[in-house]
Amino acid sequence: MMLSKRFMAWGIGLNQWTRRKHPRRIHPTQQLFRALSLRLLLSYLGAMTVVMGLSAAAVYQVFSYSLLQALDVHLATIAEAAKHNLSAVPHSAGGGDRIQPAVIDQDADLDLPWQDLQKTTETVEWFDAAGKRLSVAGRKIPFKAFTPQFQPLQQENLRSLTLPVVVQGQAPQGYVRVSMDTHDVEEDLDRLRLGLGIGGAVAIGLMGVTGGCLTRRSLCPIERSMDKLQQFTADASHELRSPITAIKTAVEVMQTHPERIHRADVKKLRMMAQATQHITDLMEDLLLLARADDDALQGIERTQSVPLHDLLEDLVELLQTKIETAGLALEMQMLTPIWAEGNLSQLSRVFLNLLDNAILYTPSGGSISLSLTQAPAIALITIRDTGIGIDAAHLPHIFDRFWRADPSRSRQTGGTGLGLAIAQAIVIAHGGKLTVKSQLGVGSCVQVELPSIV
Repeated sequence: MMLSKRFMAWGIGLNQWTRRKHPRRIHPTQQLFRALSLRLLLSYLGAMTVVMGLSAAAVYQVFSYSLLQALDVHLATIAEAAKHNLSAVPHSAGGGDRIQPAVIDQDADLDLPWQDLQKTTETVEWFDAAGKRLSVAGRKIPFKAFTPQFQPLQQENLRSLTLPVVVQGQAPQGYVRVSMDTHDVEEDLDRLRLGLGIGGAVAIGLMGVTGGCLTRRSLCPIERSMDKLQQFTADASHELRSPITAIKTAVEVMQTHPERIHRADVKKLRMMAQATQHITDLMEDLLLLARADDDALQGIERTQSVPLHDLLEDLVELLQTKIETAGLALEMQMLTPIWAEGNLSQLSRVFLNLLDNAILYTPSGGSISLSLTQAPAIALITIRDTGIGIDAAHLPHIFDRFWRADPSRSRQTGGTGLGLAIAQAIVIAHGGKLTVKSQLGVGSCVQVELPSIV
């Protein structure tokens, strides 16, 4: 079949494909470190914003408390002075324009006539022992019922303080309530809030600039180390290919002349052939992932229309013998022909890896279902199996390179632990999405979403 020839041309096609000239794109490693740098910067700015916010709130509370304390002291001073005029209030209620001189009485306190206490922002009210208002001086305010509360009281933009008039420990003869408009205090607090807000915004901006520079500088050594590691992986995979190929060829030549091989060496040659094939697969996978990291996959040209229905049918036919040997049942659901843009050989590798995993990890007697459906501008390929499944705690790690839930199975299956990582890299390069849902002992469901041609 033509598909098998395409599979044999993967290596040559990939080399030619990566040499093409593509539009300049951001290196995936650079993109990764930019995202990491942004997350670190946002975390730093978030922490500093919280710290500065708490500091600004503390400054505001202290300043506000100080202003109100000073205002309460002023109110108390006026109230203490006005208490001595309680007895004169009934007689002077009609003579508010009369000026009375200040006198010193027997208690050695300065007695101020209530007429001298009138200011544009202050109000003095006198009440008798029953709480009935006798007189008022100063700024006119709406009448508020008397409450025997001897603590500063804030009502809207008016702050009040009530003091009892007590003579030599007797019952209160009356009460004095002093009120003051707090618009000036509120304006001061508004200016403080504005200053703290502007200052905080400027400080956050400066910290963002300096923090971004420091974050990038701190990540530069890690980024250089990552680049060197990727380069080493690509170089090592490329340099090892020739000697491994020579060993593999020599073993294959020896196996074509069994009469020249000692009976005791037959098993050893078979093991050598399996080992060289495993190393070859591993090198090809590492080289492909290194090229994916090096922007080879990111620059893919989606100029070829790929018939997904034909591709999946060819893969199933290719794997049919393996499926029957494993004792599995396969169900296909291809409702309609669906086309996607992309690289045929790379998409073939994705679905071949996913189907091969379903076969390897599904016990004999199990079943595999493959479906292709059309969503709005999306081709949805679903592969379900009744295999051993994956524990929920392991699902976040299934796309990690070389990761296995059971490392011992690598010797049984012969895999490299890179299949899902490669599949994810190819799907993402095609603008798609790969998701895996699984339940231990029940099975797995793999879904691939690819942009489709409408």
